[in-house]
Amino acid sequence: EVFAELREKSPIKLAWDEPAVNVRAVQELITANAVDVIILKLQRIGGPDLLWQIIQLCERNGIKCILTSSMETGVGITAILHCASLLRPPIPDCGIDMDRFLEFDVASAPPIENGWRRVPTAPGLGLGRVIF
Repeated sequence: EVFAELREKSPIKLAWDEPAVNVRAVQELITANAVDVIILKLQRIGGPDLLWQIIQLCERNGIKCILTSSMETGVGITAILHCASLLRPPIPDCGIDMDRFLEFDVASAPPIENGWRRVPTAPGLGLGRVIF
């Protein structure tokens, strides 16, 4: 109720990150009229299938989705990159660059070029070097 009032009075769009962990939580934010933007973290949600359900729910309700990462390896970053391609164009800026802070990584995510990463087209995630 407080957040719905804030959203109504604020000229700034209201975004949620931490509460957006599953379909039910996102539905509650939408029902409460307390959100303009949902920030999604693939790994916290539990996988691409559950993330896709949330994206579809948000699209049906006019809520913008942005994907971000936690501290992910190249594997996680590439999975998020693939999921970001599910968003309707124009795809918003997504924060999927935390792999640059790792001293060592098990896989090479696509490089950032002029602020963009390309979705790999090879089979599977399309990863480069993978070390086990």
